[in-house]
Amino acid sequence: MESFKSVIDFLTGIAIFIAIINLYFKANKLWKRKHEKEVAESQSIVALISEVILYILWSISFVMKSDWSALADNAVGLIESAFFIIIGSGLFVLETKKSKKSFFQMLKDSLTAEKKEASFLLKSMSGKNSKEKIIKILQQLAWIDNDFDKTEIELVKHFASEWGVKINEGDFLNNPHQNDSSEIERFENIKKALVDFLQEAEPPQDQAKHISKIFHDLINADGVISQEEDVIMGELDGILLEYLGEPVPVYLVITVPQESSQLHTIENILKSIHPTIDVKSKEKKIDGGFGFIMHECLSQAYAELMAEQERSNHKLMTIIKKEIREAKVKDEEEVIE
Repeated sequence: MESFKSVIDFLTGIAIFIAIINLYFKANKLWKRKHEKEVAESQSIVALISEVILYILWSISFVMKSDWSALADNAVGLIESAFFIIIGSGLFVLETKKSKKSFFQMLKDSLTAEKKEASFLLKSMSGKNSKEKIIKILQQLAWIDNDFDKTEIELVKHFASEWGVKINEGDFLNNPHQNDSSEIERFENIKKALVDFLQEAEPPQDQAKHISKIFHDLINADGVISQEEDVIMGELDGILLEYLGEPVPVYLVITVPQESSQLHTIENILKSIHPTIDVKSKEKKIDGGFGFIMHECLSQAYAELMAEQERSNHKLMTIIKKEIREAKVKDEEEVIE
């Protein structure tokens, strides 16, 4: 066991070393061009600040767990985001330096400029129906915590105006989740809406990436990220990354039957989710025994929510297993593009 732990520690050290080398090459390439206005403007300050917040939260978690290897790796990401924020602020751009503005004023100007550009990519989205579906998803996302804040309302209205989508004020301000029976049903409806949109509209990669940014802009609009918003964003980001062909972590919610009577319960649950499913296809070997994959989630928080549902509602022993789903291989036509 000690030798295994030593190997893991060694590999972790190599991973951290590689992360540092990657950071150096990224920073070095950007540093040479730090005086160029276009380079500064190409950085998304909102996204980078969101990353910094996440890295800080993760750092606190790793300190509490005394996971120093993960903390070191997390620190590299934090430094990288902070470095890009400094570049993105325009601190080194000659034109900006002449203005003698403070760093925080430069940062504020960058955020203001980014807000104006927020809907640039999606303006070109073809089809009125596609734009209306995105507005609907934004409305559902804004209401996920049962609080449609004034700043969120204005932001969604701004996007609707930019895309030429007319809003029925009465329907717009009504909670679209009011008929949902549970929190999970609210989450599942948003996930389904995004998956359906991606399958039907098939937006190009730049638009798909920008959709994620708009989602994050919306949940950050009121300055508070609720637990519900945090949980659903993990899933939505995973869906978009999967659409882009990126490798994504998959959290399998696996139910392990403790007695034969539970097999019937598990079968009924699976068939209620997928009526035509072959239950055997969901069987998975686990720790010398076997279990059934009940849900495949794209974030740990969402997987924990689904696992707790199975434990509470059906008294089933449920565990979570993380796997990495390989990136989808692009076909020849996509590669040429």
